[in-house]
Amino acid sequence: MRPPGLLWDHSLLWGVMALKSLQKTGLPFELVRARDLKEGALEDRPLLFVPGGWASNKLMSLGEGGEKAIKDFVREGGNYLGICGGAGLATKEGIGLIELSRKPTEERLPSFSGRIRLKILPHPVWEGIKAPYSFYLWYPSQFMAEKGIIARFLEHEPSSFTSDICIGDCEAQDEITWAYLEGDYGINLDPNLLYMEPAMVEESYGKGKVILSLVHWDTPFDPKGLRVLRNLWRYLGAYEKRGSASPKRTPMRNPEILESLRLVQGLIHFGIRNFLWYWRNPFLLSWRRGIRGLEYSTLFVLLRELLNSLLDVHIEIYGRQKLEGLKYLVEEFVSKSKRLLFLERFLMNKIPLNWEPTPDPVINALREELFGTMRRHGGLFKEIAEALEELLYLSYLSSS
Repeated sequence: MRPPGLLWDHSLLWGVMALKSLQKTGLPFELVRARDLKEGALEDRPLLFVPGGWASNKLMSLGEGGEKAIKDFVREGGNYLGICGGAGLATKEGIGLIELSRKPTEERLPSFSGRIRLKILPHPVWEGIKAPYSFYLWYPSQFMAEKGIIARFLEHEPSSFTSDICIGDCEAQDEITWAYLEGDYGINLDPNLLYMEPAMVEESYGKGKVILSLVHWDTPFDPKGLRVLRNLWRYLGAYEKRGSASPKRTPMRNPEILESLRLVQGLIHFGIRNFLWYWRNPFLLSWRRGIRGLEYSTLFVLLRELLNSLLDVHIEIYGRQKLEGLKYLVEEFVSKSKRLLFLERFLMNKIPLNWEPTPDPVINALREELFGTMRRHGGLFKEIAEALEELLYLSYLSSS
């Protein structure tokens, strides 16, 4: 039997975190691409693991052939594990593996991040897991589920955030309420909206199991979460010891990637000294409401990974001219992002910023060029990120 498949397309930052988590736990896996699913990439595997990322982008990359391949795989006895965006892909709004929907955007708590406690229900995935049951949640949707619930959300940790507000700091202020702040922010902020909501569910599709989780068990710096990930691998028929580790290779530190990383690192420092964000952990910035932060985090992490894994053979496959062109796209992105961020910094002193168009046409034009017009990423960022994801796929594939 082949090892579980990790669906790589449109996972970006969350794909790197998932891969790092699996490597850290020594769990077996292979990367699979959406375009290969209809060619039998899932055959003889016990499990397909779909990590976070925009479910809508994943759905578009699958197409009818990829969607059918996943459904056939699970119907005939394969198992499906989806985390966050990977969970959303399996819902009724996605490929419809199970009869479960996500809450409408206006009813959700859209921007929770950090640790939250769980009420766990009897299930093999909790074997050996001791209280307190506190794990990481990163910008989840919310389920509308009545059956198959494995865990529910309880209290949030004081160090967690809703949007750019530290929950513990806010709740220590007697004169400030969540309702008052929601009037300024224009979104739901009260973390109690998550209380007792479903956090993880299990249902069946044909002969296969489907487990969908809003909790990120694939957070590399969460040892207890990684133990749950091991239990999930075992429960879904995929737990086995990996072979001996591949010998470490010395990366070539490609000059185009090195220069691109230097440029993005300069952009990160630009945001820090303009009081727009700070590094929260090795993978994610914490950014102010009204600007994008996940996309900038993503570019830095993808380039950092490439610098430590890309070899000359990968560049030959990808194309040297394409790599050179990619460097110029990064230069353009960084230059225009600095202009956008500087303008956004001062506009947010006058009015609340969000995803909607602003009174400044220059800001609106830059936002559209860099990120598109939807909440999910588009524009120049999407072009760069997909190229970096392709390069990472080549580098990881040859080292697995």
